[in-house]
Amino acid sequence: MPWAQLLALIQPHALVPNSGRPPFKPAMLLRVHCLQQWFELSDLGAEVALFETHFLRNFVASAARSLSPIGSASCAFGTCSKCTT
Repeated sequence: MPWAQLLALIQPHALVPNSGRPPFKPAMLLRVHCLQQWFELSDLGAEVALFETHFLRNFVASAARSLSPIGSASCAFGTCSKCTT
């Protein structure tokens, strides 16, 4: 996958931290979004899969060292990607 080119497309739409919990890194959200498309996972399904499957967790963690995103963070990214397609 051309990760650098895909990140360049979504980077302008990334959330800007202003207060509260910091947003997830765009690289990690991109990989979660790809997993959702490849394996037909809902936001909650992706979260459960990341907690239960070592391979998927490593795939996402290679972009950012963090636990799986909560459904709302993944959903916010999903809405953003739909607006740009």
